[in-house]
Amino acid sequence: NNKQTSCVGLGEAVQRPRVMALAHCWDLGSNVTLLAFIVAFHVVFLVVEVMASRWSSSLSLLSDAIHSGLDVGTFLINLWAEYEISEAKKSLEGYFQMSSTDTKENPVSQPREDSIKRQKRADWWETVAGISTGVTLLASTIYVLYEALERMLEPESDQDIDAPILLIIVVVTVIINGIIIILLGSQGFRACTHSHSHGYSHAHHHHSEGKCDHEDQINTNMFAVFSHLLADQVQNVALLIVALLIHFKIGDPVMVDAVGSILSGIGTAVLAVLVIYTSWTNNRATFTVHDSSKPKTRCQHQETTPLIHPSSTN
Repeated sequence: NNKQTSCVGLGEAVQRPRVMALAHCWDLGSNVTLLAFIVAFHVVFLVVEVMASRWSSSLSLLSDAIHSGLDVGTFLINLWAEYEISEAKKSLEGYFQMSSTDTKENPVSQPREDSIKRQKRADWWETVAGISTGVTLLASTIYVLYEALERMLEPESDQDIDAPILLIIVVVTVIINGIIIILLGSQGFRACTHSHSHGYSHAHHHHSEGKCDHEDQINTNMFAVFSHLLADQVQNVALLIVALLIHFKIGDPVMVDAVGSILSGIGTAVLAVLVIYTSWTNNRATFTVHDSSKPKTRCQHQETTPLIHPSSTN
């Protein structure tokens, strides 16, 4: 297929919905399936970690279990947001297509109002999912740091941490979480940094061609999920180090456990701020009052928009 940028509009800047740009590089249906798997995985491991934390008497494992409980809630929001994005993409598939009867006087059919509303709702949910992920990470970090500092100041001398149980749980978690991170990371988070042919060709050009900037198109919902899982992995690696130190009896088990929680909490807090910043900067227009008759745009047009007609050529 030929690579070319296709932007259409009606005399003034008309926006290509974000979900349309995202759809070129993402199989949105597979994202929904993957997120459903992630939710199921965290529900199972939430139960396992709660039970294991009681058996092993590990604060680090208990804090990770609490984190997993918060993860389930935020991942459910991410799942719904991705579903909304997928449905919005389907309803807007024909937004930039022209029928064979289109003319210069009537170049583009306007999108249906319900399609525009669905696209805006998808943008809203994408923003909410990203910000809620960051807020959840910050909240869990504050709790973990509080518990860790309390244990360091008032350690329980009679506490016996079961290193083998802690080690087994952490190793399994690191492996499975790592596989999920690789699957997500392999897809990337930007819509296309170059344009793809959509089965159209330029039949007529009037003045200069409009230019679409897709480089800043980011699926912030999936980026938030990736960052969330990465934050989990930071905590899991810290847990693994703690488990190894306790297993080989290096240092006081209680203090090592508490310090490990603090270090993982700091890493999680950094990622939380990154998620909130990225989600807001990429979707702040969602919360801005604007003309409800047009979707948002990142296409800048000069003078007259070129006409684009269906073509049978690939």
